[in-house]
Amino acid sequence: MKTSSARELAPYDDDWLYTRAASVAYQLYMRKKCGVHALRKHYGGNKRFGTCTEHYRAAAGKNIRYVMQELIQAQIVGMAKFVSDDDKEVIVGKSLTRKGITDMDRIAAQIMKEKSGKK
Repeated sequence: MKTSSARELAPYDDDWLYTRAASVAYQLYMRKKCGVHALRKHYGGNKRFGTCTEHYRAAAGKNIRYVMQELIQAQIVGMAKFVSDDDKEVIVGKSLTRKGITDMDRIAAQIMKEKSGKK
């Protein structure tokens, strides 16, 4: 399955979905909150038309939605809510839960420890 209409081929790696899940979790960690549309823009790219000019295409949303659902099921991602002026909760996208943030911090600390130990 292709990850975007701009891509010519599907990923070669059999475990590409795990890599995409880690990347989505990282994007949520860095951006604090975002939705599928913003991630489609992030993973999109220019579609080539041979000798004609390139045009931007967003990535496939099904892959991102599926990864988000799996991360929600693992309790790493939750809904990002905003309380408006008239005391109504509005969902503004997805964000990492406390468990997700601690997992990402732990992984980042492990990587930093490995890098500093190799020098």
